[in-house]
Amino acid sequence: MENIHFDKEYKVRPVHGKYVERFIVQNHYAQRVPQIMYSFGLLEKNKMIGVITFGLPPSPSLQEKIPFDYLELNRIALIKHEKNLVSWWLSKCIDLLPKPLLLISFADQNKGHVGYVYQATNWIYTGLSSKSSEYIVNGKTKHARHIVKVKDKSKIIEIKQLPKYRYFLPIGPKLKKKQMRKWVHENYKILPYPKGESKKYDMNEEREQLSKYSTSNKLF
Repeated sequence: MENIHFDKEYKVRPVHGKYVERFIVQNHYAQRVPQIMYSFGLLEKNKMIGVITFGLPPSPSLQEKIPFDYLELNRIALIKHEKNLVSWWLSKCIDLLPKPLLLISFADQNKGHVGYVYQATNWIYTGLSSKSSEYIVNGKTKHARHIVKVKDKSKIIEIKQLPKYRYFLPIGPKLKKKQMRKWVHENYKILPYPKGESKKYDMNEEREQLSKYSTSNKLF
């Protein structure tokens, strides 16, 4: 019955362009646009209230390791929260992707995320990613690969991050899914789903937190 309600109230459509990028910057805690190959909007009465995007993982080691076509689910940005809406929406997005594919995604425990949407849609949990750092330049977050482009190193602030929860999902024909699932099992330890309180982030709170950092915490 819940899915019937969502089917009536919402639409999922491929979306592209600068509007998608602005939506992500304004409504996702990372406040930066990832590499995007596919993006799908969640529409309510023809107004976009959410974007899910897929692209290539930024990790070269991960790209070299995976022997299948693959994508990372790298952004879920949403301005309305309703129970089970995201898992319904994500399932619709996956239906629209080309196949076969091995999907990967990371739930960021630094932002209070556990990955319940992936658990609700039957992704495979494989433990924690490597530790990393987040970098802030002039009040905006930057990925590590972009730091080399910053000319004034005194403006770079490094924040050590906890590892993220890593999930995989094979999609496509049954045989291909079986092959991809076998590869995941051979290369990663399959673990029970993590539990804990999941926090809904507040963009105003996030911006306020970023504004508190000063160059007294600078990296260089």
